[in-house]
Amino acid sequence: MKKISNLLILFIPIAAFIIYTVMVRCIDAQYIPNIGYLGCYTLNTNIDKAILDAQINNDLFDKLSDVLLYLSMATVIPFAAIGIRQLIKNKSLAKVDPVIYFILLAYILSVVHYVTFMFASINASPLSTIDDIKLSYPSTHTFIFITYLFVGLTGLLRYVKVNKNIKILLIVLFSILSVIMMVLRLLSRQHYFTDVLGGALLACINIAIPYALYSLTIKNKEAVL
Repeated sequence: MKKISNLLILFIPIAAFIIYTVMVRCIDAQYIPNIGYLGCYTLNTNIDKAILDAQINNDLFDKLSDVLLYLSMATVIPFAAIGIRQLIKNKSLAKVDPVIYFILLAYILSVVHYVTFMFASINASPLSTIDDIKLSYPSTHTFIFITYLFVGLTGLLRYVKVNKNIKILLIVLFSILSVIMMVLRLLSRQHYFTDVLGGALLACINIAIPYALYSLTIKNKEAVL
């Protein structure tokens, strides 16, 4: 039964993202002259128009989201240090904590997805022009931030013992931060609403695959979340 649940954790986010991407591409797709097709046109343009009409400082929100992104990426440093320390101490890759490898897998997946969607034309940014088409699906800030944030939480709970209430508090806090990042990307007008939501779904894949593989392959498994 546990094996089935882990397989569901593995495949449900992947299936959900694929189905969602097809829907975003096909539903209410309308052509924007010199830019390309935009899926979920009515929903996306209405939300973007409301943000535009608010006359807020989009660049400010863009910079704030950059700051959050860089902070989340800094979580790589302690886990890299732990892995290198264990490798030097034990002089064997096999004796490095398996959790480090699965954290590394999440990082690798985020890089692979970043490169992949650099060339996948799903939606163009609201700020795209005829001379500068900016692909914006999915929101890379969103999926990298959420991936690194929750992978960091997984590692934290692996090496720092805290009680259940603190775990729940951290999960709620990190979830709120994830929503804040999504809102910042919307307010920056670098992405449409469906781009941001797609980024969150892709982050679920980056987190679910290592977690499910860890649970399926490591003996004497410990809960890491």
